[in-house]
Amino acid sequence: MTIQLANQKKFIIQAPRNSPENVYIQDLKWNGKTWNKNYILHKQLQEGGSFTFTMSNKANKTRGIGVAAEPFSMTKAQ
Repeated sequence: MTIQLANQKKFIIQAPRNSPENVYIQDLKWNGKTWNKNYILHKQLQEGGSFTFTMSNKANKTRGIGVAAEPFSMTKAQ
């Protein structure tokens, strides 16, 4: 899927092996580099680029599990 952004850049999402059986993310690449986070920043979307998902029928229990992979809040806790 390619999304043409207002700034003329493109945001591309690829998951070539996605299927009813392959519902688990084995690997995720952002512009060809491994992406272990479980979120994307709005700035990244604006700059354009590509996400490539490697899908499988088995869960990857080591991907995206560290503290650095967790989404964060831009609001301060009270």
